[in-house]
Amino acid sequence: MRSLKALFFVFVFVFVCNHAFAQDFSADIISSANGQVFYGKIFTSGGKVRMEAQGAINIVRPDKKLVWVIMPEQRMYMEMPLDVKNMLVGSTKVANEQTRELVAKDNIDGKEVSKYKVVYDSGNKKETLYMWVLEESDIPIKTLSEDGSWSIEYKNVKIGNVSADLFSMPSGYEKLSMGSPDMSRLGKMLDK
Repeated sequence: MRSLKALFFVFVFVFVCNHAFAQDFSADIISSANGQVFYGKIFTSGGKVRMEAQGAINIVRPDKKLVWVIMPEQRMYMEMPLDVKNMLVGSTKVANEQTRELVAKDNIDGKEVSKYKVVYDSGNKKETLYMWVLEESDIPIKTLSEDGSWSIEYKNVKIGNVSADLFSMPSGYEKLSMGSPDMSRLGKMLDK
């Protein structure tokens, strides 16, 4: 069960990190897939992204072309390269987007939003999703697949300054590399 949650967290993380958010903000994330619901936090500032969920912290640093995956409970982290040319400038663009159509004006949590239907290429087929974008800030506060199989939603959005400390690697953590003996040790810890 924990590995399923971890895999979905990776999906949410990859989806979110395809964007270079123009706005500084923080929010709670509620995401769902196949009947499972997951909760977390997101912080963005100057294109940097921090996501906290499932006992892990992921930090995207486009300025360093790095992603850190931090496991606070184990005091370990992994460092991966980030291909910044694959990040999309502007918070509402979807990777491989083909068309975008304004469907309606709406209201979510007392805020004015625009609802869009977005068609994008996903490998060898076209996929469709719906995206609700805050009109005041251009932040996509809800994204839902057309078939309803997954969704990502931001609640309690706070627009404004986010502490730069949130995007730094904490000291005193052991660095793991892919394929190292520590990776199998980590896998056993996470399955508990």
